[in-house]
Amino acid sequence: MAIDVEYLKRQYAGMADEVLLEVEREDLTRDARDLYDAEVMRRGLHETLPSSDSETDLDSEDWDVASGIEPDWVEDGALACSFSQRGRDYVAPEVDEAVRVLSAAGLPSFVKVEVDQGVKSYLVIVPARFTYHAMAVLDKEIFNVQFETEYRTHFELLSDEELKELQPQALVAGLVDRVERIKKVFREERSRRGLE
Repeated sequence: MAIDVEYLKRQYAGMADEVLLEVEREDLTRDARDLYDAEVMRRGLHETLPSSDSETDLDSEDWDVASGIEPDWVEDGALACSFSQRGRDYVAPEVDEAVRVLSAAGLPSFVKVEVDQGVKSYLVIVPARFTYHAMAVLDKEIFNVQFETEYRTHFELLSDEELKELQPQALVAGLVDRVERIKKVFREERSRRGLE
């Protein structure tokens, strides 16, 4: 039986800290456990959870940024975003911000660190069923802000004549097309399942 995600998020969000921490995590379904973990991390209560011996056996580079606990869903998780660190680059704030933004949206995440030829990559993983939701949240809260800054700089560099000639519709045509395609396949799938 499928759980009502929004209902469960509201239930966990409405619990007092001490009540939330009394929940028997291991008795929850996978979906409920993911939502529970996200709420615990959102409140910063993960440090008060009792640790288990199995947690200490994890490779420190594969720990969840917030709790140090590798979630059950990691093996089947999906990449929401990644950050690469070369040389003296410092990407920890960006990684932390991505995890914070996902947690605030009630989405659990896990950061896996991989090193290849001197480049350290931080892979922000989410449960596969939340992939597109997580990507949309990250776009809205982080990456679109970066795009706005880049576009602002680009427009400032244009001459008055170049700026007058520019057609905003041409700049967003790809994004508009993507939105229409997403809405179309969503409607088609709901219709195919008889959910319309």
